[in-house]
Amino acid sequence: REIKKAVNKLPGYRAVLTRDGDYYVPFDKRLQIAKDLGASLFISVHAEPFFSTGSLTWDMHENIFAMLKKHNLPVLDACFSALILDLENRGLLESTLVFVMGEMGRLPKVNREAGRDHWPSCTFCLMAGGGVKPGVVYGTTDSMAAYPDSNPVSPGDIVATIYQQLGIDPHMTLPDLSGRPIPIAHGGEPIRDLIG
Repeated sequence: REIKKAVNKLPGYRAVLTRDGDYYVPFDKRLQIAKDLGASLFISVHAEPFFSTGSLTWDMHENIFAMLKKHNLPVLDACFSALILDLENRGLLESTLVFVMGEMGRLPKVNREAGRDHWPSCTFCLMAGGGVKPGVVYGTTDSMAAYPDSNPVSPGDIVATIYQQLGIDPHMTLPDLSGRPIPIAHGGEPIRDLIG
């Protein structure tokens, strides 16, 4: 309910009828479903395009300033805050790991279409609940936000941290199609300074 209340205050936020006649499930509804499935081990909620004037995706190669101000940041702020408060109020936050991350970093410079292109050298993630320390900022970037300056981590380290917090051995291997053992965290190590 808290998620729905928070998002309903946002202008222009509604279910959208898709071309194939189905209604698109908005981000807040997907978070509500994830919250209701709280006993599950892992729930993934993705933000995908649904605004006729732009997108809720974070892969913004154009019109980034208007999209962030009018859509992406208000929706994320309302939904994330409401989800954290709801989990905390129901005593589920410590047993639920909430994780926010894009598919890769964004170029530190704005392009000609007022967007930011892909930049795999530096990105961010946000973790809450699930036994991670609250209020910790881990790592810094250079002055342009182009490269890590302190405490760099790899995607494998992030995955290993998530596995660790879910009770899965981050050093476990699974066989590929030819039977070779592949480390599930791709050689990453849990980020111990984040774990409470």
